[in-house]
Amino acid sequence: MIVQGTGLRWSVTERQRLFGRSRTKQVLRGVDIHVDAGEVVGLAGASGAGKTTIGMCLLRLVEPAAGTVRWGGQEITDWSEGRLRPQRRRFQALLQPPYAMLTPFLTVQQHLEETLRHLRDVRQPGPPHWGAVVDELDLGAVLGSRPSSLSGGEARRVGLARILLCEPDFLFADEPDAGLDPPRRMALAARLRRLAGTGSGILVVTHDTPTLLHVSDRLLRLRDGVLEEEIG
Repeated sequence: MIVQGTGLRWSVTERQRLFGRSRTKQVLRGVDIHVDAGEVVGLAGASGAGKTTIGMCLLRLVEPAAGTVRWGGQEITDWSEGRLRPQRRRFQALLQPPYAMLTPFLTVQQHLEETLRHLRDVRQPGPPHWGAVVDELDLGAVLGSRPSSLSGGEARRVGLARILLCEPDFLFADEPDAGLDPPRRMALAARLRRLAGTGSGILVVTHDTPTLLHVSDRLLRLRDGVLEEEIG
């Protein structure tokens, strides 16, 4: 398996406005989850249930209160960021706020070239390296644009382009279809399926049930901090 989380627990402290008291809410209550190579796993649940937290725990971007995380069968729960950094190209996230993944002063083309230069060690990246992804995601018209002039959908597609150039082993896609019209949602689902076809494992969170059912090999639902697998 590409990624595995075992016994993941995470909580948040909430302050009540009326009396000023605090209470601890158990968001994840011993979650077990795995994603295999070439598999797309869909993750459903109510807003605020902790779906994003699961993905962030698997990527070691949020530290669980308890539990273990494995990448490629190797436990990395206690690895330092310095030890994790060389592996992060292979374990990627497409995050919900699309502009958070982009640098304000770089053009789209510069984002792609910097990704290839720093994460793929391509010394002189050019159209032969990124052209096919640009064409596929219809980004040719915005190559010279900076993030401030991109729509939300364009910014999200730029983020996806950077991830595809990394050729990840694992991708956590958090609401990747937010702000997309139905045709682009279906195109995105098809692209994720093709990425899985190359051997990548993918965990997808979305509130759009048709997209989730279309793209997923397995569907999990988070209820009261515990995952349940849904059949059919």
